[in-house]
Amino acid sequence: MAAGVLYGATATLTRVLVDGDWEPWFLLAVPLPALIALALLQRAYAVGHFGVAFAALQVADPLTAVAFGALLLGEPLPTGAASTLTALAAGALTAAGTVALARTTPMSPTSLPTGR
Repeated sequence: MAAGVLYGATATLTRVLVDGDWEPWFLLAVPLPALIALALLQRAYAVGHFGVAFAALQVADPLTAVAFGALLLGEPLPTGAASTLTALAAGALTAAGTVALARTTPMSPTSLPTGR
């Protein structure tokens, strides 16, 4: 989850840079959360629960980016019944997929292909 949040923060900082409304120190700040996120994500993958780590990243990254964009950058969120229903359906599907991935067992070293 932490890697997803940091990738979402990186997306927000990148958006600020692209828009051109930034301070010079932003150039130094952008790589920091991305590198920390990469290290955290690789560690999560190494533990053996790839599905859970990947699902958590896929949920946390866009949610963080949307929240930061709305709260910090003032970007509007979609409104209306169709947008709400779509968001609820996507949330339910994401939750079901995350639960399904979390229930899978990690691969053991003995079940990996040997390359022969």
